[in-house]
Amino acid sequence: MKWAWLLLIPLVAWLLTGLVQVRPEERAVVRRFGEVVAHPGPGLWIGLPWGIDRVDRFALQSVRQLGVGYEPPPEIESTPSTPAGQLLTGDQNLINVKLVLDYALDPAR
Repeated sequence: MKWAWLLLIPLVAWLLTGLVQVRPEERAVVRRFGEVVAHPGPGLWIGLPWGIDRVDRFALQSVRQLGVGYEPPPEIESTPSTPAGQLLTGDQNLINVKLVLDYALDPAR
């Protein structure tokens, strides 16, 4: 009977992984085996344990920034390869491209 507690404690801990808190400034998507099954709002979400359900939470009020492209190297160093964002066009012109994308998530479903 004493060994049963050794099995019960990890089982209870695994079952508690199904509890997830979604903050007021967040939204969540619940995926069960990869398929979207729910969009819980703020509050406590009680779902299936880890390995079955996956809850992805997203902050809505933060603005994210993604930068892609050319960063000129320091003049002292020489770069052996072409840096990211430096492209050769079809007419053999060398161009430098830089893109900064600001985005935020929309709560509309």
